[in-house]
Amino acid sequence: MKKLLIYIIFVCACVSNAWAQTYDELVDKSFHAIEADSLDAAQRYLLQALRIDPDNPANAMLLSNMGTVQRKRQLYEQALESYTNALNILPNSVPILLNRAALYMELGKMELAKEDYSHVLLQNPDNEEALLMRAYILVQQRKFNEAKADYDRLLRNNPQNFNAKLGLSTLLQKTGRFDEAHVILTGMIVQATDENNMGNRQLAMLYVARAGIENDLNHTQQALLDVEQAISIDPNLSDAYLLRGQIYLALKRGDLAKDDFERCVKLGIPMSDMRELIRQCK
Repeated sequence: MKKLLIYIIFVCACVSNAWAQTYDELVDKSFHAIEADSLDAAQRYLLQALRIDPDNPANAMLLSNMGTVQRKRQLYEQALESYTNALNILPNSVPILLNRAALYMELGKMELAKEDYSHVLLQNPDNEEALLMRAYILVQQRKFNEAKADYDRLLRNNPQNFNAKLGLSTLLQKTGRFDEAHVILTGMIVQATDENNMGNRQLAMLYVARAGIENDLNHTQQALLDVEQAISIDPNLSDAYLLRGQIYLALKRGDLAKDDFERCVKLGIPMSDMRELIRQCK
């Protein structure tokens, strides 16, 4: 009987200690769990903290962190709900708006993402992420003048922003201003080569982008040279093989095109995206 009493007291003490964890302690544990990539534990601690103090003004941050954890776990609809609940508490929070916008982009909901990026820019007109991503969306929507205004603003504030310069060159290419786009990319390649300050993947992307413009201008041999250079720099860049395969296909070199398209699949491009191109190689 005495042993049973001790056991009951021990169990009660454990339960009491579990409930005795404070809001701050649970928040701290959730941070450590997120840093350790222990996503299940992180979500559990966040839920416990929210239940202990549902009216705490810091819950906007917790809900945003919950959304990020759920996004990493590919629980996208739950993540969206968490971000939205966080914004119900802090509707003008730039970090939370950026998180939700990024999730909308993953879900292919570009118009909703654009609304969040625009909301960010109302709070901070020079926010680089919002300018860059809204410009990208506007290009996809073929709203080129609006997109160029965002790229121009971003580049006025940060003239060396890689993604903005690359995005602007893509916009110019889509609007038929090939020479201007070519000048931007060539300048980036020359600067990167002279200063040796760019990673292989980024430099290879520049060569592929320039090759795309050269291909549009029917400068086929120069395009192939740039693609070969990209592959020599980064042999795992699928965009390089895709473009080279398309050039070979146009040159009636189906055997070479098929090799490149199959390499794209090995590098992660879904077969569903490549099946028709591979079929055309026969």
